Amino acid sequence: MKSCRKSFFWVFFLAIGLVCLQPMAQTNDARSFFNFGVSKYHASNYVDAIADFDKSIEINPKIAATYFNRANAEIALKKYDAALADFTKAIEMEPTNNADGYYLRGTVRLFLQKNLEAIEDFDKAIQQDLKFADAYGNRGYAKSNLKDFIGAIADYHKAIELAPSNSKVYYDCGVANAALTNYVQAIEDYTKAIELNPQFGKAFFNRGAAKCSLKDYTGGIADFDKAIRTNPQYANAFGARGVAKYHLKLFDEAIADFDKTVELNPDSPIAQIARHNRDDAKAALRDSKK
Repeated sequence: MKSCRKSFFWVFFLAIGLVCLQPMAQTNDARSFFNFGVSKYHASNYVDAIADFDKSIEINPKIAATYFNRANAEIALKKYDAALADFTKAIEMEPTNNADGYYLRGTVRLFLQKNLEAIEDFDKAIQQDLKFADAYGNRGYAKSNLKDFIGAIADYHKAIELAPSNSKVYYDCGVANAALTNYVQAIEDYTKAIELNPQFGKAFFNRGAAKCSLKDYTGGIADFDKAIRTNPQYANAFGARGVAKYHLKLFDEAIADFDKTVELNPDSPIAQIARHNRDDAKAALRDSKK
């Protein structure tokens, strides 16, 4: 999911921020508290920013931008239900020419796993701005959550057409293609994501998994190696590399990878799987020496 682009709300946000630099005679003015909230938001003081936006709304509850910016502060604190309510209020006050409002409310609904409602919001954002790449991307993500992988891929392709430098959209498209067992296409998507972001560990991991699905275990191991270089604590990558090595009958190395998986995250479900796989690898190693 992408962050907010500059919207008409953000333009207002910045314009008011400039006013903050000037002396203010009255501190009980709605705009003054709005300014204070903006300054505290930029200082990552989200709790106090919300308090100032609260005071601004108490004095003048008819400024849509205040609800909008309070919602952004609430997102920073993961108060998604509150953010949803504030974005809804801002949209009610500015229902037209508000693609960003619908987009951000849809994004909050993704956080809340309300995928159908999120899609409705992204639809409205796109209706108001046909070139809103992030709205297509997030709508694709919502569709993917609902297992509509074909619809998701169509949205990802549109997002890529509009914004071809977004590595995350290529990655998400790869995930959807892999879910449809289109592994060759998935590998192409992950490769593009990696070209755009060479430190994209999850893209290396998923490309390795796609290669292993095509029985290219050597290629898979190379990608898992790269994923681990981006994150030496990547337990899943150690486990997946162990499975690939097992298929290549590199049992000693597979056992070491399964050991590392358990060491990194001993109480996780992946550790339980790694323990089982380690037992199989040890048995296969014993059999190979008979």
